[in-house]
This record gives sequence, C-alpha cells and structure tokens, in this order.
Amino acid sequence: MTNDKSKHVNGSQRQLSSYTLVLVFSFSIFSSSAALAVTNSGITYQGRILKPDSTPLTGATVQFKMQIRSPDANNCLMYEEQQVLDMRNSNGVFAITMNDGSGTRTDATGLNLDRVLSNAIGPANVFTFNPATCNTGSSYAPSTGDGRNLVVMFKDETMAAFEPMPAQKINFAPFAFEAKQIAGFTPASLVRVAESDGTLDTVSPLSNANYTELLNLIAGTSAQYTKQSATAGSVVTTVGGSGNVAA
Repeated sequence: MTNDKSKHVNGSQRQLSSYTLVLVFSFSIFSSSAALAVTNSGITYQGRILKPDSTPLTGATVQFKMQIRSPDANNCLMYEEQQVLDMRNSNGVFAITMNDGSGTRTDATGLNLDRVLSNAIGPANVFTFNPATCNTGSSYAPSTGDGRNLVVMFKDETMAAFEPMPAQKINFAPFAFEAKQIAGFTPASLVRVAESDGTLDTVSPLSNANYTELLNLIAGTSAQYTKQSATAGSVVTTVGGSGNVAA
C-alpha cells in the first residue's frame, strides 16, 4: 500500500455557527496492493474540531459525510459516503478514509472511486448525473489535468444539521489512481504478451511500419497474405504441394 501525502495546511480556521473548526489536515491517497492484500483504493482526510470554548469535540457518535464533486461550475455530486466515529478519547482529532469499507455510500451514481477520479477523454467518458445533485446542468466532461472538489461535513449528537468544512481541491498531481490507469484504460484493456506461466514477457514496440501493416490487415488491404475469393466465396486449396493456390 502506498500512502502519499498530497496537501498539508496548518492553522486554518473557520468560524462555524456552533463550532470553531481548526484544521491541521492532510490528504492521503492509497491504492490497491496485492502484496499487502489491500482491496480498495481510498482517500484519507485528517483534522481536528474544537468547540467555541477551545475544548475538543468528543462526541460518542460523530457522523462524517464525505463528497467528491466535479471541478466545473456544475459542481455535480460524483461520490458520497457517510461514516460514524467514536471521538470520546480523540481530543478532537479525527482521520477518515473514504472507500475503506467502513462507510456507507449515500449517492446514486454507481461510480467506483477509480472511475470518479479518472480523466479519460472522449464522448464515452462524459459523466451524466441527476440534475438535482448539481448546482447547474447535469454532466461533466473531464480534461486531462482536472482535479476534483472534496467536501467533508460533520455532525455530533447535539447538532441538528451537518456543518461543512472548507471545500478542498484534490489536485491532479497526487492522483495516484491514474497510476493504475493509462488515460483511463486499466491493464485488462491493454494488449499484453504473457509467458505460459502467466508472467508478462518483454517484447519490442511496434514500429511505424508494423503499425501500418496491422491497419492494412484489419482493412483487408495487406499484400502479405492471399485473401479468399470474393466472388466464389469458397476456401482456396493448395495444388500438389507446390505452394500455388487455385484461383
């Protein structure tokens, strides 16, 4: 499992209606690792919550709601998850990991986290959402350098509604998820050469001439092989083992 810290901000403060939120937070992104038997990719968010009298928030059932939204003006909800933490002995400090299996998905997009963070380009990769989950519009077409918006909200037993923390940017630079993909294509979508035991083999890349000939084979215009007769529609046969073929 890799755990790469992507952003760190100290002393950020925001006066909320009921609480003063002091953020000493970081993002951590980890990806699947067969060696460590990690099955989910995830994003970790850390921070500390203080009450107006500077004492820490220490509720027994503090609910956290985590959202990933599109970075454009439409601000569409792409992913939402809720988790509950027991913060009685936390001194107000929390760490929550999205998609680690401990939370509950509360959105209806059906998108997994890898797909949410994918910047694959093209009409087939445009995201479409329920308009009610967007500020405006109902779609988002990613660009190669796009990040995402992360919104985290919390609520303890004494609060009637969720309090939002300042929205943060998940920038392109720490997109560890894209290291698992090539322009949105996973390894299963790529042509590979494997030995009989399943290990990947090392092969030379295609030259321009190889690529052109491959296109010719697909188009049926290659001069490398004799094609079946287009008029007779029957399979040609060899004559006397001479290597010649019947017309």
